[in-house]
Amino acid sequence: RRADLLERAGVIFHRGADVGGEVGFDELREKHDAVLVATGVYKAHELAVPGVGLGNIVQALDYLVASNRKGLGDSVPTFDDGTLNAEGKRIVVIGGGDTAMDCGRTAVRQGATAVRCLYRRDRANMPGSQREVRHAEEEGVDFVWLSQPEAVLGDRTVSAVRTLRTHLAVADASGRQPPVPIDGSQFNVDADLVIKALGFEAEDLRSLFGCPELAVTRRGTIRIDYQSMMTNLDGVFAA
Repeated sequence: RRADLLERAGVIFHRGADVGGEVGFDELREKHDAVLVATGVYKAHELAVPGVGLGNIVQALDYLVASNRKGLGDSVPTFDDGTLNAEGKRIVVIGGGDTAMDCGRTAVRQGATAVRCLYRRDRANMPGSQREVRHAEEEGVDFVWLSQPEAVLGDRTVSAVRTLRTHLAVADASGRQPPVPIDGSQFNVDADLVIKALGFEAEDLRSLFGCPELAVTRRGTIRIDYQSMMTNLDGVFAA
């Protein structure tokens, strides 16, 4: 529906376009006065603990997209079969950003029996919006601060997350206090569905676009001039 509205407003879509493959990035630059790269950052960070390959452990975006599509009336088999539906389940969300807040609040609204959010730092040092946290708490999300997963437990599907308490050490060169696990502090958090909301990293756009001269930051995101929003390539901008 959103695409239809934009088309009626005059936007021309070329779906299924493989930029860097069948559609050359240099070709786009030659044909247009400006190119705006707005690909987003969708390469999810993984959870590196034993047991992460068990069933009922899902990525945040998969979970949220399924919920949104269902809400719009689409047919979503992975929601209808219960895989990406929190109803009647004990939910553990791992992460402390706004995506984690979206997952927790969505799970509450779907009728989860319990929703717990594990984050390895304290509330004051979380990356997400404090307003989002407050809203999540108001809706019923239970935050377990200063905790990080040590392992995922279960037979074929997850039954619990073995969790370690952490404390914050002295700030490093970046100014952030690194979380340090506390020996012997393990406890289990029961779970029927674990949602990984650990943040995202940039894909290698220079390789994908076949454009090695495009400047990127140390995190892999596109480097821009913040006055003009233009990259190091004339006429190429990034959102």
